[in-house]
Amino acid sequence: MPGPGSTSRQCSSCCMSFNVACKTCKFCKAVQPRKLRLNKKMEKFDTKANTWVQAQKRNRKEEEKKAKPSEEQLEDAIFHADLLCKQLKEEEDRARVACMTTLLKEEEDRARAASSWSRIRWVGKDVQGCPLKRRDRSGATCRRTKARTVAINSPVTVEPAGATSAVPPQLFEDEIQQLQELLVDQPSTSSSWCLRQSAAQLEWQKARSHHLDSLLSSTMVPERRCSHCSAPAVLRCRECMPLEWLCHDCDISKHSIHTLHNRESFNEGYFKCIPPTMSLFKTNDMFTLRHQDRLLPTGRPSHSCNPEGVTESIGRPVIFVCINGRYDLHLPKRVCNTCHYEWTPDWGDLIRSGYWPASVNGDTLYSTDVFKSFEDLKTVAPGLSRQAFLQMLERRTQHYGRTGKIHGDVFQRSFLEYMACQYECQKMTCEELFSCPACTPKMLAVSVDGNRKQYRFRLSQRIDEPLFKGPFIMEDSAVTDFVDKVRTNVKCTPGKGTCGTSQWSATRETARRASRLDEEGLEVAVCRHGVLLKALNMFRGEIFAYPLFLQTQFQATNVHFYCTDIACKYWPYLEKVAKTMPELRPLLSMQPFLSVMHAKAHSTKCEIVWSGRNLEGAGSTAGEEVEMVNSFLSRCAITTKYMTKSARNDMLTVHAMGWNRRKQENLHVVLAKRYVKNHNVGG
Repeated sequence: MPGPGSTSRQCSSCCMSFNVACKTCKFCKAVQPRKLRLNKKMEKFDTKANTWVQAQKRNRKEEEKKAKPSEEQLEDAIFHADLLCKQLKEEEDRARVACMTTLLKEEEDRARAASSWSRIRWVGKDVQGCPLKRRDRSGATCRRTKARTVAINSPVTVEPAGATSAVPPQLFEDEIQQLQELLVDQPSTSSSWCLRQSAAQLEWQKARSHHLDSLLSSTMVPERRCSHCSAPAVLRCRECMPLEWLCHDCDISKHSIHTLHNRESFNEGYFKCIPPTMSLFKTNDMFTLRHQDRLLPTGRPSHSCNPEGVTESIGRPVIFVCINGRYDLHLPKRVCNTCHYEWTPDWGDLIRSGYWPASVNGDTLYSTDVFKSFEDLKTVAPGLSRQAFLQMLERRTQHYGRTGKIHGDVFQRSFLEYMACQYECQKMTCEELFSCPACTPKMLAVSVDGNRKQYRFRLSQRIDEPLFKGPFIMEDSAVTDFVDKVRTNVKCTPGKGTCGTSQWSATRETARRASRLDEEGLEVAVCRHGVLLKALNMFRGEIFAYPLFLQTQFQATNVHFYCTDIACKYWPYLEKVAKTMPELRPLLSMQPFLSVMHAKAHSTKCEIVWSGRNLEGAGSTAGEEVEMVNSFLSRCAITTKYMTKSARNDMLTVHAMGWNRRKQENLHVVLAKRYVKNHNVGG
């Protein structure tokens, strides 16, 4: 190929060299335009350059591929690294347990050595040989020499000093005795939580095999004698402990009275739970299960005749539900053999026996203990549903060898009737569940806020009257009349409430009603100690008329601060309403209080003017107490949003009573802690 300084060129057709000045090839006579010749040369050069670049890229990719491991190699490396970390962690745990075991052993050795060794602490003396005085608590100090601790293997009898010592012998002996009593080390538990937990874990690991063996051996059927008559035992009743082993005769005599005991038969070689209506009978040297009617345990009538001369017989069947599930029993029918008086338990007798009817007919009875358990569970876990609790009872029924279902709607209605009667009894004893003992009769502050999570779907069209009318949730008719009256006298200003950069959904005078909801939430009022006072159902969102209605309910309680999270918007609305409704002017005697934490989201000017931190006499009141209660009520909404209107009202009242009862029981502890905390902060 011609070089860069050559005067010849190459033909594009025959590739032969000829003079540059020639326009045609002297060999093939092909015309060679200058631009075409240059373009073809550049194309060849570009092709070679691209080929070289692609080759370099392929070489680089191959080198990177060789240097970079594959995904399988990475997974293998990660697996080996995890395995190594796990082994190192296990070795570290074993070393830590061994170290802690050594420390515990050393502590035990020191405690054991301290109990066998006596220690004497010598008292410092002055130049004349008299013991130095101890440090006075009032602040006067006295220089003492450093005491020496000497360990001896036997009780020490110390002789007083000779003629040079002026210490009385009795004083010296008393001092030694006191020192010996104070300096004896007693073994104690470790103060380190990690050390205690590791020691407990080690003890459980050592005892696990023994526990497993004991659990397996407890399922073995032993050859036992009856605990009452020494006959061969065929039943076990753990509720009759320590006399748990029973023969068939003793079983009939004992459990005809104790009907609700859960028994286990083992005549087939293994333990099997049997219902109370089944008993073992011996036929041809074989024990078989037979049905036998049992009576519901009830109190006896107050009759003057001899109680032993009473004959019991089977009455009408009844379903009994307690914390152990469902029982199919019969009501007793008693006849006095002396005066021929017949008695069957009525409603009063059953209620006095601790039972509550499920319906007017009385075909099903509930134990009041199961109602108390359900109430406690709803207070501790508000989101627990009725179905979950009844499923637990049905599982216990099957576990103990019985059968049958428990109706949910019947259980709920009976439970609410029982709670309503309990509330009436508490009112007769002057027990106020919706009043704070620490705030009554003069309340410092009341906090009000809406809970939009307490809505209810518009599913059921059934209208029932609630059992609780007004003790906690105000009647809807009274609230509606008040809202209509306010709208009639005051012209509402539509719009969205803003303060600073925040927009508040509660700062509205009007709002639309949701189409799929009936109650859209709950407006709640609590005291500064977190006790629920009043509430009302919201039907149009959080409008100003709802907290205004609640404020009228506290007009007679001398509330000083009225706490809301939109006080800067609500109080001008109250002043506007009070101008046209004179009966509401006494509400202006209360002082507006903007919640401390919500004030951070308002404008700076609003926070300075309305925040509770800047109000005299507010103390440590935060105004956020209603948020703590709303966290509890929001969990109740998991179940109440699917209830009927009356059931929701009654169940929320039951929840509120449980919350207030728990608050009042712990109120003295909370107040004591607050007093100590504020005293320490104040110096």
